Amino acid sequence: MQIIRKLDELNEFLAPVWADDNDLLAYVPTMGALHSGHVSLIHKAKEVAQKIIVSIFVNPLQFGPNEDLDSYPRSIDEDIIKLWAAEIDYLYIPELTEVELESLTKINADREISKILCGKSRSGHFDGVCTIVNHFFKTIKPDFAVFGEKDFQQVKIIEQMILEQAFNITLIPAPIFREASGLAMSSRNSYLDDQEKTQAAFIYESILKEKQLLEDLLFPPQEEQILNSINTIKEKLSNAGFRVDYVEFHWSRIFVAAYLGNTRLIDNIEIVT
Repeated sequence: MQIIRKLDELNEFLAPVWADDNDLLAYVPTMGALHSGHVSLIHKAKEVAQKIIVSIFVNPLQFGPNEDLDSYPRSIDEDIIKLWAAEIDYLYIPELTEVELESLTKINADREISKILCGKSRSGHFDGVCTIVNHFFKTIKPDFAVFGEKDFQQVKIIEQMILEQAFNITLIPAPIFREASGLAMSSRNSYLDDQEKTQAAFIYESILKEKQLLEDLLFPPQEEQILNSINTIKEKLSNAGFRVDYVEFHWSRIFVAAYLGNTRLIDNIEIVT
């Protein structure tokens, strides 16, 4: 595994890959604090490409003024060990200054997709995601990019950005990777103690229990009953001690965002399989 920190080093190491049509490059963007879910993205990348590059960059552009940029979990030494074990080819840890970040081409997320779900409560979040991903796509020039479906709205936004910016990149969505309890793996789970992790698993449990009912209500669509089912999930979460941000139905999935204490947790499950 080659660790790269500078853009000129990136160009030097990737030039032979770009020049070889038999070496396909898959890119896994991360913000570090890696867990088994991230490793599952790498396994997905290895299914489609000969060379794998992972980036670690906590992107200030996607954090709001009252969000957890300063406290976001960072564990670079442990991350490097995990990536060695995962046998990737390149680890890119860019050192972008505030001035360099400000100079990046600003990319606005699709307005229709970004106005729902997390876009409603995290103003500018997806614009920040698109701006940095656009930059990495242009500098890394991958054939494939792997994104986890836990952030399914982000997947849809990046898909649209790839079309709008005419990137020759195939986005590979990877299924949500879960704890044994069902809790969707997330770097922010490190904010939770053991008791809170057990409690947090109730998010998945609550939407899983409504899955069959919602499937039965979709053909033909029974809007009032679907709304009742969504409200049932909200009520269960509120009664279990969560502060619900949203429970909504899009893209044949039910989406949940809820706070447990100060920790914001998201999850989704496909209803029509």
